[in-house]
Amino acid sequence: MKGPLLLLMLCIAVPALAGNKKAVDVENPRPFAEQAEKVRQDLSTGDTYSQIGNEDRSKVLSALQRMEMALQSSPNPMQLTPESKVAVFNDQELVNALLTRAGEDSRMICQRVRTVGSHLSTTQCMTAAERRRLRESNKDELTRLQRQPVLKQPGT
Repeated sequence: MKGPLLLLMLCIAVPALAGNKKAVDVENPRPFAEQAEKVRQDLSTGDTYSQIGNEDRSKVLSALQRMEMALQSSPNPMQLTPESKVAVFNDQELVNALLTRAGEDSRMICQRVRTVGSHLSTTQCMTAAERRRLRESNKDELTRLQRQPVLKQPGT
């Protein structure tokens, strides 16, 4: 009984681990300059990372610039000094974390909803970040309305 269960769990876990794709990987055989240029293009078009904030965008661009400067002295990351390796690794992790979060927030979610008073349904599409902001603002508004005192009418 444990054998098939273990096999099933491994079959489920392997594709999930295989989907861990990094936006920037200095050890990738593809030249770093190409990867950095692709990230810059994706940031400028606004499609892939449409929900990235200006602060995060500037952090990504400055980290890419620092990585390029470190890799200009030695294109092979294994030949960098230990301090440079740590700095490049930290910048790589920062870029990947910010772009992963922005990519997840930029994901489009569509759903079919019925208009009130109609049998026709329409499609509503929003990014994950827009849905989260709408949900949070609705929750805040409901909380605000529940905290307002109820005014009694005179004579009742």
